[in-house]
Amino acid sequence: MSHPGGQTARMRNEIPSCNPAANPLDAVPPLTAVVSVATAAAAIVVPTLVALTHGWDYRLAVLFGALMAVACLIAGRRCLPATDVEGHHSVELAAGFAAVLFCVYASDWLDWRPFGLDDAFAGLAVGLVLFVAGPARRVLRNAASAPNDASLVLQLLAIAPAGAALLVLAFTDVPYEVGHTAFLLVGFGASLILAWLGTAVALRHGLLGTAFVLSVLSGLALYGLLTVSDAPWSHAGVFGALAGAWPPLVALYLWRNSAPRPDVPPEDLLAWIAVALCFSLLLEMQPIPWFIAAGALGAWWWGYYRRGRSALARQEPMRGSARRAVLSAASFGSTAILSSAYGLLFVAAALNLTGPMFLAMLGEIGLYRVADLTFSEALLADQYLWRDQPASARFMAAASPERLVRLKRTEHDRWSRAVQTAQLRAREEHRPDGMGLKLGEDGEGGLRIAYVYPGSPGHAAGLRRGDVIAAVDGKAITALGANGTPKDRPVGPVRLGLQRPDAPPRELTIASARYDRPSLSLQKTIESGGRRVGYILLHGFDRSALVGFRDAAVTLLAQGIDDLVLDLRMNPGGSVVVARDIASAIGGRRLDGATFQRLVYNERYRDRDEDFAFRAHGRGVLALPRVFVITSEETCSASEALINGLAPHMTVVTLGTTTCGKPVGMSVVDYGDLSYWVITFRVLNSRGEGDYFSGLPPTCEAEDDFTRELGDPDEASLAAALHYVRVGRCPDRSTNAQRAR
Repeated sequence: MSHPGGQTARMRNEIPSCNPAANPLDAVPPLTAVVSVATAAAAIVVPTLVALTHGWDYRLAVLFGALMAVACLIAGRRCLPATDVEGHHSVELAAGFAAVLFCVYASDWLDWRPFGLDDAFAGLAVGLVLFVAGPARRVLRNAASAPNDASLVLQLLAIAPAGAALLVLAFTDVPYEVGHTAFLLVGFGASLILAWLGTAVALRHGLLGTAFVLSVLSGLALYGLLTVSDAPWSHAGVFGALAGAWPPLVALYLWRNSAPRPDVPPEDLLAWIAVALCFSLLLEMQPIPWFIAAGALGAWWWGYYRRGRSALARQEPMRGSARRAVLSAASFGSTAILSSAYGLLFVAAALNLTGPMFLAMLGEIGLYRVADLTFSEALLADQYLWRDQPASARFMAAASPERLVRLKRTEHDRWSRAVQTAQLRAREEHRPDGMGLKLGEDGEGGLRIAYVYPGSPGHAAGLRRGDVIAAVDGKAITALGANGTPKDRPVGPVRLGLQRPDAPPRELTIASARYDRPSLSLQKTIESGGRRVGYILLHGFDRSALVGFRDAAVTLLAQGIDDLVLDLRMNPGGSVVVARDIASAIGGRRLDGATFQRLVYNERYRDRDEDFAFRAHGRGVLALPRVFVITSEETCSASEALINGLAPHMTVVTLGTTTCGKPVGMSVVDYGDLSYWVITFRVLNSRGEGDYFSGLPPTCEAEDDFTRELGDPDEASLAAALHYVRVGRCPDRSTNAQRAR
């Protein structure tokens, strides 16, 4: 005879008391799963934000939060009934992500460099293997009982590589030269392969809506892959559309002949398509949005309006609809927060971001911000090359980020500053607003025009190198400000009083206007002592300078030059990587693989120390045994890096005056309305030579000859280079000085 309470007791053992819902419909999504995921999200987000706000090491906070999230999710899973497969898989999936996050940041504390691996890469690899080998594998094996979780896993695996690449592209301020083209190719290529494999898995398990989404993602991945590979956007759009076309056709055909209700609710399908549409619009993938919009409308009409609506109408009304709606919204919100936190933290780990850089990324996205002064303090304490030097009392009393950066600068640092981002963007456009003049002192307290940019208002008005400005709007030259413009200059035209030794005084009226400022403005070939000498005038080291140099080198190669004179006397610098590429073209393929420069960071960033090797690829490889460089006190930064980097590998003859002395480089970080230009690394050559804060002295001293245009063979500095080409030594100093007068 059985005990009256035996059956009840057995039921109590089977269904845990922390989830007492008796109706399965009322438990979808289960309250326990929602609470567990929400708690895990809080465990990840709250400590991280607190650490970022107070300038602590946020990686410790992520480790602590991930550990707490795993504990919360394990406890929540134990409270779910054994029959709730969806709830178990959802919580297990979230716990797997939290465990991966813990592994990623724990690996970052280990030193993987003896094994030839980057810390971030090693952590991500360990985490990905654990995730794929664990929760993702179990979820995919149980796709029949938990189709929603299987769909989520397939979509996440397909999105992750390209998503990381797009986040790097859209939300980090990384120069193009760092080689992220290869990173983008790997990201889009991996997403394309995973999307195709995922489509096959989805079709095998009958996840037809997921197959449709993955096919759209495969088309976008192929479009991105082709676009990064410099394929025409029209070709990339066509091939991307074709790559994503056949899986939807197969999925729609099977969908039409499947059960009345699709496995993926139309709202979820359209949500993913909307995300893809937003990304395509963000990246200006013009042909793709039309394909996405057409696919979305077709899927909605065929899968929901025509079939799904009638199928839903035949079903019985669901009880607890209000509760289900609330739980669904809570589940979606907590899962979205958790997924976003995981994604951002994965990207931060992949990029090896410290606290200030992570704050900059969050601020760029618009998710979280701290006060500008708080950010500037954290940035200087983290990235500044001389961060170990103690802060003075006046530094601590700074009232603004701009003043804070100025007070923190050491005796060697003349460059770190905080400027308005709008001013920086205007300068980067290479279309400044002005007269197009480079001014210098004439030795008698006046201003002499050192250069006039072609196509500028000054050039159109007849100003030329060597003109001396005697007055502005009738005022003596002493009324001019530091930038060569009157302190009270009106917005309208300016009347300049000009003098020149070989011409009578004259007046010109000039109005400021926007003009193009090229990085390379002059190239020519000069005959000297039976040798053909190429001459190139460079004003900076940016992408346009590299393109211009390669074009000029192709022309000079066709003319059969024997030597090259590179005029850097008015070159303040730019990208060290562009300087490396130009130096590689000068030295040729015999230098390939040799060290050009080594960048050395502060002790917190020792794992970022990097060697830049010569890489003579592409057009315009000159392969010369020596090079002549004209220098001045305005030859700075990357210009000096080119000279210092080539010196151990070939003959570098410098002519002119001592350079400015900037053997360090900076990173530009945008936050709010300010751009922070902070010195972050030293620049050394392959022999470990650097620290030339007093400048690089010239091999041959020569005057900057204002009586002649740049590129004139009789101009003193260029004439000194041509003399060296003819006789193999520097010209007599007195002869060269006489030529400059």
